[in-house]
Amino acid sequence: MTAKKPQLVVVGLDGATWDVLTPLLEEGKLPAIRRVIEQGRSGTLRSVIPPITGPAWATILTGCNPGEHGIFEMTVYDERLGRRRPISVQDWRASPLWELLNNRGLSTGLLCVPFTFPPPRVNGWIICGIMGTPKYTPRMFTPTGLYHEVTEAAGEFPLAAPFRYEGRFPVEVLQGQIDWIHRATIHLLEQHPVDVFMVVENYTDHVSHFFLQSRVYGHEGEGIDLIEHAYKACDALIAAIRERVGEETPILVLSDHGFTPMKGHINLGVALGDEHGGQIARVSAVRALWKVIRRVLPFHLSERIRRPVKRAQPTLHVGGVGGYGSIFTEVEDLAEVERRLAEIRDPDSDQPLIEFHRAEELYHGRSMEQAPVAVALPAEGWQTKLAAPREGALLSGPKWVGEHEGTHALDGVVLSAGFAANDPLPRDLEGVLGYCLRQCLGDGGPA
Repeated sequence: MTAKKPQLVVVGLDGATWDVLTPLLEEGKLPAIRRVIEQGRSGTLRSVIPPITGPAWATILTGCNPGEHGIFEMTVYDERLGRRRPISVQDWRASPLWELLNNRGLSTGLLCVPFTFPPPRVNGWIICGIMGTPKYTPRMFTPTGLYHEVTEAAGEFPLAAPFRYEGRFPVEVLQGQIDWIHRATIHLLEQHPVDVFMVVENYTDHVSHFFLQSRVYGHEGEGIDLIEHAYKACDALIAAIRERVGEETPILVLSDHGFTPMKGHINLGVALGDEHGGQIARVSAVRALWKVIRRVLPFHLSERIRRPVKRAQPTLHVGGVGGYGSIFTEVEDLAEVERRLAEIRDPDSDQPLIEFHRAEELYHGRSMEQAPVAVALPAEGWQTKLAAPREGALLSGPKWVGEHEGTHALDGVVLSAGFAANDPLPRDLEGVLGYCLRQCLGDGGPA
């Protein structure tokens, strides 16, 4: 046991879904998660629109919708630069969990929580993870003095997000992340205890993108179910945490969104027509360059330049949800765009494939000037893509998708044990902050 037990433990399982959890629970492969459910409660947690990492975690940690905290996807418009750039914690316009708790005298520790780079000063510590962190240096630690200590205890964290390309998947990077998070968690709980401890495991999201349907990947002559492997690693971490803090310590386990099998892509270039061809062609050229870079360079080198290449994409406005964020394109007649998108139908069911929303239907708050004018949300299992209007069909099925087998879904998971029996589980991401504050502070509000 640690000398000081936390008042609350929060474990994020990025992209976790009951579609995967339930069968593994029934087969007895997730005993620690099963015990949390048996001791407490479980349910479905609705994500934000679009259901992607950036706005989702900002919503979890601030309790606000994107119209208030200002994060609508994975980039933000920077007036100083005159273009969009990747988001950071400095772009959040609402007070996060650690600030509210620190103001009430409670210390906080956050490990691998997405987009917490550059980490602010806190009463406690923050160690950033894969999402939003450029490379493994003391700059991803606050206080920076933790860098050498944690590196000595856990090694160097492999920051690159694993992806599958031409049949290859870096299992060694995935396992390196699993092992590092486990070692770092144990070290921090024992050597730097805090009142509220939070850790996020991103690899459940990564393997779901590439192996949600096939599951098994051939590695060193043997097949390995990477979905099961990743979820069992999460279960092992939860077991290790509860062993050290005690099962009486309240624990909240949640995902920022769910996952669903990939059905196909919707080509917005075809849907929106020739007037957008110039902008779409420029985006396509950047993506084509990235494909060449991935093919000719080793994985670790290609990852070092991946983010700058992404930043080179031109600034496009008003958009729909793509694989990892919104796609923006300029339009003069929003009603015409809405009409065109409404005509896109599932070839099997004849149901609409695009759910069109004006910004004011989804968001509210002081950051609405950062919001897209509209969001085009694909039906579950579909992603939007940008290609030149005359390149390919409007709809492309799984064969075009290639090595992506899963995509984000709105419904994620939530389970807790040790919380007040009369405090219901949150149903959406905006309710998570209040649920945590009520447990820690009693009244659910800041000072």
